[in-house]
Amino acid sequence: MEPTTQSPSGIAPGTMLDEILRHIDHPQQLERLYRKNRMPFQRAFQSVYPEIMGKSIARFWNERLNYKEEDIYWGNRGEWIFVAVSIFIAGLIAKIPDFTGIDDDFFYPRNIAFVVFPALTAFFFWKRNSAVDKLWLPMLATLLSAVFINTLPDNRESDSILLACMHLPVFLWMVLGYSFLGGNTRSSAGRIEFLRYNGDLLVMSAVMALAGALFTAVTIGLFELIDLVIGDFYIKYIAAWGLPAIPILGTFLVRNNPQLVSRVSPIIARIFTPIVFVMLLIFLAGVLYTGKDPYNDRDFLLLFNALLIGVMALILFSVSEATRQAT
Repeated sequence: MEPTTQSPSGIAPGTMLDEILRHIDHPQQLERLYRKNRMPFQRAFQSVYPEIMGKSIARFWNERLNYKEEDIYWGNRGEWIFVAVSIFIAGLIAKIPDFTGIDDDFFYPRNIAFVVFPALTAFFFWKRNSAVDKLWLPMLATLLSAVFINTLPDNRESDSILLACMHLPVFLWMVLGYSFLGGNTRSSAGRIEFLRYNGDLLVMSAVMALAGALFTAVTIGLFELIDLVIGDFYIKYIAAWGLPAIPILGTFLVRNNPQLVSRVSPIIARIFTPIVFVMLLIFLAGVLYTGKDPYNDRDFLLLFNALLIGVMALILFSVSEATRQAT
């Protein structure tokens, strides 16, 4: 039983004000009171603060209760110019088939990663003011990978070409990691920070994509009400720049405002980790019950790889929160 301090006369016993005064010298009890009834605690503390402001713990609680979260940082003019130019160039890359007549089915499977990753790579080198001698490696890697993937034969039945197209984004993601670390690939803290950035970007991009999809549906629907069909025009000329803008703007926001999604990722991990675990147990039981051999089914393997990526994302969210708390 913790000792208590005698409350001044005239204060009703058992009230929040009485509890604060009696436990003003006991931080653990004050924290317990605050977590149990936050709003009553805050009102009572503000009313009694002039009487106890001489105590250091009272000054601490006053700062804590009156601390205002920083506003969202929207960047400066130079940053917005860089982001706007990056989005414009990314949109131009996405529109190359329209400008050149290249077959869409040939271009996009091979080059979709080049729409976004080079812009993100350039963004981090620019933000970190990396030395010029650090630039040649990612630039050369990006250029050679673009030449390599586009000089492969146009054989859409080839499994090797399909695998090359699937692994190219992973390679460019590694190049992005190199630029994020400023070339210092041995930094373990930097690698964890890069993984955390990926989790934050995933959450921010998903939110922005949902908002963009809703805006698109409403916009097209409104114009159809007045007999103007703009669906094809909107997808061809607006979405072509809007889709690449999502990860670029998402990166700009989460790097300048890490508090935006700092609490969302661990919540997602905490909710979905047990759900995914139970689902996988039931799935394994179903595999044993049906006797099906899933490892000879390509569609199953692709879906299972997607599931593994989701599990890795949950682990990433959990690890990011653990490292954030540790630091």
